[in-house]
Amino acid sequence: MGTRLGIFFAFILSLTAAGGAYYLYQHLNAERNIRIDLEKKYDTTRERVLNLQSEKEQIKAAKEQFEAESEDYRRKAQEYESQVSRLKNETSRIISARTDLEKQLQDKNSQVAEMEKKIVELQQKAEEAMRACNVTPADIKETLSQEEVLSSSTTNEGGLVFTSPGVTPARAPMAVMAVPQSEAVSPGIPTVSTPTPPVPLDMTRGSKVLTVNRKFNFVVVNLGLKDGLKMGDSLKVIKSGRVSATLQVEKLYDKFAAATIVTEDQQIPVMEGDEVSKG
Repeated sequence: MGTRLGIFFAFILSLTAAGGAYYLYQHLNAERNIRIDLEKKYDTTRERVLNLQSEKEQIKAAKEQFEAESEDYRRKAQEYESQVSRLKNETSRIISARTDLEKQLQDKNSQVAEMEKKIVELQQKAEEAMRACNVTPADIKETLSQEEVLSSSTTNEGGLVFTSPGVTPARAPMAVMAVPQSEAVSPGIPTVSTPTPPVPLDMTRGSKVLTVNRKFNFVVVNLGLKDGLKMGDSLKVIKSGRVSATLQVEKLYDKFAAATIVTEDQQIPVMEGDEVSKG
């Protein structure tokens, strides 16, 4: 009986040991599986960490490159701003210079217009002087042909030369004198013209002053050789019934003459259109 109980207890113990061993085996197997899973997760996590570190390095490198490019762009932007500023200043200078040039051009145009107006006025005065002196284009051509004959021995100065005391010989501008240049006579050369009988001064064509030249102190009158005038003759300028000036003939032409102003009443100075008579 006791042996049976011993065997039974031995069998129970063996079952218990077998159950405990199986339990331990299962527990160890579960722990091993858990450890394997943990190792796999660790490896996965480590790989992800490495990937993140690699991405971090790439991002850092890209950031540094971006910062370098940004600095380069910033520097170029500053250079462009400087160039734009210079261009603006240059544009302002060009606009200012253009404005000045346009103003100067307007002034020059105004001066040209004024000069053209004066030229027209001088041409009108010259035409009036020619009409007052009875000068025709044929007379001008005749005088030009005569000057060509005289040009071999004399030089035409194109103006009036005075020999009276106190007057400096000078070249008088023809536009101021309103006298055709073709009628000019060189100093010392007698005027060549068709002889005509002189007529009394009282019978002349409204004897008057054609031009007054204050710079050279002379006047041009519409009296000449054809009116019986001679070199050195004295003339009087009549204004409002009074003698305003006395003149002395210095240069003679067929239909007009140049005379120096000898005396003049400053209160009634000689002017164009004043009446002239022989003194």
